[in-house]
Amino acid sequence: MSPRLIIACAAVLAAVAPAQSIVSPANRDRFEGNSNSPYPLGRANGRFQQIHADLGASARSITGHAYRADATTQRSDVAAFSVDLEIALAVAARSPAQASTTFTDNLGAGLATVLPRTLLNFPTTSRPAADPAPFFEFRIPYATPFALPAGASGLCVDIVVHGNTSARGSNVNFLPYLDAQDFPTDGRSELPGYRFGSGCAVSGSNLAASARFMTTRGLNASLSLEIDLRDAVPSLGQLSATTALVVGLGHAPQPWPTGTNCTLYPTLDVAVSLPVANDPSGDWFGYVGLPAALQDGQRFYVQCVSGVLGQGAGDLTFSDASVVSIPPLGDATLRASRVANGSNRAAATGTFARAVTVTEFF
Repeated sequence: MSPRLIIACAAVLAAVAPAQSIVSPANRDRFEGNSNSPYPLGRANGRFQQIHADLGASARSITGHAYRADATTQRSDVAAFSVDLEIALAVAARSPAQASTTFTDNLGAGLATVLPRTLLNFPTTSRPAADPAPFFEFRIPYATPFALPAGASGLCVDIVVHGNTSARGSNVNFLPYLDAQDFPTDGRSELPGYRFGSGCAVSGSNLAASARFMTTRGLNASLSLEIDLRDAVPSLGQLSATTALVVGLGHAPQPWPTGTNCTLYPTLDVAVSLPVANDPSGDWFGYVGLPAALQDGQRFYVQCVSGVLGQGAGDLTFSDASVVSIPPLGDATLRASRVANGSNRAAATGTFARAVTVTEFF
């Protein structure tokens, strides 16, 4: 085969090859979103727009999009469901930060219906075994590809939902636990921990201690760990209960010899006493500073252990554990946003939010 023919064949293959998928918000292909959302698949009647300004400057052919299961808040299976919807795409007429609450104002050049009204079936999904979910399981292929031109200001995805069927019944709102991202106004980047294992209860209680963790990196690169501990050892009368944060680089569950049904999950690499005592309910909420030099994506294991000093090992509680990750640097510019009316698909307006369902475009 001549060199000229090889070059011609390569050009043809490049022209017909599918564009590489891209995830918006940017970086959330590697990181879990910081919230979950029922929009759009969990509503029975509504209109939903997402504006994405982080898909790159190159021309792109979009043949469909997909959502993934939220890993940090979903605790059980989401049963199979169906959604009756239609989708239009256009170049975004406005930036995410300046999105209008009037739907038509956000639709710019190239407006096209990429999926006429269609009933889509989605399978049962289990809680992902780690965060983020490895696949975008809720896939929506288009009937007609959309050509996003080079240098476009952004993409506006316009979805109208006509009805649904789920385990809750027909045309009833439900929570499919779609991974989502909220954008704080100060630009910080948040990443929730992935909870696993089981906590144990304080004597006389049937409520196991539990903890939620969130890592946050600010625009100034500062890094902190938010801790929300519930139902641990309470501070009562003259007895002050304190909590230690156990941090491990590994995961090596060990039953605690003096605590019934208590398990220490992280390797015991670091233990830090939290400031201030637990409250009378056994709760503790606050922040612990982390070294700002920790690298994006670094993961470690955390757990809270509570007790009363001077009481020996008599009354300890262990929370469940979490895997936490170091988030990327925050962004002062809003790269994606949503306008939604979750109860009336015929409405001309919706509510603006600094939030989107994490979306893969393929």
